[in-house]
Amino acid sequence: MTLKEKIHAHCIMLVEEKIRQQKLQLKDLVDDAENDSKSSAGDKHETARAMMQLEQEKINNQLNETLFIKSILEQINIEPTLDQVVAGSFGKDKQRIPLYKRCFGQN
Repeated sequence: MTLKEKIHAHCIMLVEEKIRQQKLQLKDLVDDAENDSKSSAGDKHETARAMMQLEQEKINNQLNETLFIKSILEQINIEPTLDQVVAGSFGKDKQRIPLYKRCFGQN
């Protein structure tokens, strides 16, 4: 496996781990909402449910973004060697430091 393939596989692994964590957070929120609805009533209960709903929406948006990033990573063809920088390019600069396009929002 080439260095480029290792880096690409690592980026996909990081994205998959992030997806797993986000799905787990959503499951925990759903479980908490079910447990909370069995034991509470009144204004505090409604406020707590609204806050949980907002948190669920936020995590769902993050999950959708992460899934989109994964789909982009999976579309990258790591096989060709090109003379120009494109999505998935790997190269070296004058200081011989490896370069790779950003991996899901990290520089």
